[in-house]
Formats: sequence, C-alpha cells, structure tokens
Amino acid sequence: MVPVLPLLLLFALFWLSLPGCEERRVVRSTWDQLHADKRSPIDDDGSQNSGCAILLKSFDGPGQDNEAARFIDRLTLTAAMPDLWKSRFKNVTNVYRGRYSDVASPQAQRDLRQSRMIQVDGKRPFEAADLVDLSTGKPPAAVITSDNDLRRYPNQYSLQVGCYDEQSGNPRVAAERAAATLRAEGEQAFFYHGPFLSLVTVGLFDESDMTLRDGATAYSPRVKELQRRFPYNLVNGRTLVEKRSDGTKIRDQPSFLVRVE
Repeated sequence: MVPVLPLLLLFALFWLSLPGCEERRVVRSTWDQLHADKRSPIDDDGSQNSGCAILLKSFDGPGQDNEAARFIDRLTLTAAMPDLWKSRFKNVTNVYRGRYSDVASPQAQRDLRQSRMIQVDGKRPFEAADLVDLSTGKPPAAVITSDNDLRRYPNQYSLQVGCYDEQSGNPRVAAERAAATLRAEGEQAFFYHGPFLSLVTVGLFDESDMTLRDGATAYSPRVKELQRRFPYNLVNGRTLVEKRSDGTKIRDQPSFLVRVE
C-alpha cells in the first residue's frame, strides 16, 4: 500500500543543521501553488502581461530588485544581450528577454537559440532558458521539442525518481542530463521543468496502475517492479529525509507516481 498523493507534487527544500551532518526537511506544495507563489505573471501594478518572453533568471530575498538591475546591466555590457526587462511580484523578481506575441514566431525562436548559446565567463548560463507564457508563467506547449519532456504526455502518470534545485547549479540542465543518461541505459526516462525545480521520472502509466484498497492507493505490479529498481526520490542525487514535526526521521522518501498536467 502507498498513500494517496496529490497530483504532481513538488517539494520546497530546507536544510536542517544537525551535529556532524545535514539533512533535508520536506515541505510539500502542489505544482500550481509553486507557480503561483514564485512566477506570477502579474506585475506590481496589478496589470496582466500577455504574450511570451524568454525567462533568464529569478531573484529573491533582500535587494532582489537591485540585483536584477545589476544583472541586466552586466548582460547588456558583457554579452550585448538586448531587450532585457524585469518584473516583480510578491517576493520574486524575474528577468526576461523580449516580448513576443507568438511563441512560434521566427523572432522568438531565433532569440531563444541565441540566448542559449551566449557565453559569460566561458560558460553558457542560459543553455536551459525557455520561453514562458506571460499569461500563465508556464512554458507554452508549442516549445516542447523533446520526446524526453514529460509535458508531451498529459493526463498520464510517471514515477518520480529525482528532483534538482538551484543547488545543482542548473536544475534544468541537470534533469535533462539525468534523463538522457537513463535513456542511454535503456530506461523510459523523462524530465519535467518547473520554475525553480526540475523533475526526473521513469515510465508511463495510467489509472489502471492504481487501485484503492482500504482507503489507500496500491500500485500495480509493473509500477512496483520499477520502484524496486528506483526505490527513492533523489534530490540532487541524494536521498531526501522525511521528518515528523519533532524532527524524528520517518524514512528516506520513496519514488512515487505523479500525474502529468
């Protein structure tokens, strides 16, 4: 038996300092809540953006607006990147490039390719940049180009076996590389990008792979077999410790099915 899980879970991760070691505490949040809290397309004045733009970087914490402004100035001077702008809502300031009426427009696609190739200090910091729909804050379906992108398979289920956050350096690149590595090993692996987190999943399933027994959800034999090979949901390659409110360890978080939305 496994507990019933909300659709498409993501995790806000907080470090807990303990003598001699570090562990993570899990706080669950739905995908939609994460987008609403972190990437609202609504500006400070309450106006609603429309069209799409290339999302380059987000800033939070004290001085985020100044950090975003300095980031724009630095890119303008060192990388000659044009059409940069920032938008703040709640506790996050996002830096974008361009505004486009259509994600499929030649200009949007040219700017996206050029942004991904830009080098700063010998690195390509925007190789995983993506266009986002400014009315939703999410990547438009039209820019899905890889069969490894889980967004290509809506309303199906997949086993979440990993998650990458900004501590990985670039969560999008890390998740895509992890999925590609698993594919090379013969696994049906996928990545799924959120604003700050990127998932790695394996397999495709449907509702017939879940049954309700005694108020809990049970997985089918083929899901359980996959869980035997991928028992945990790893964060940046490490097991994630689930704890009670008093700090007592419950378990290392297992892999689990998520529904593609």
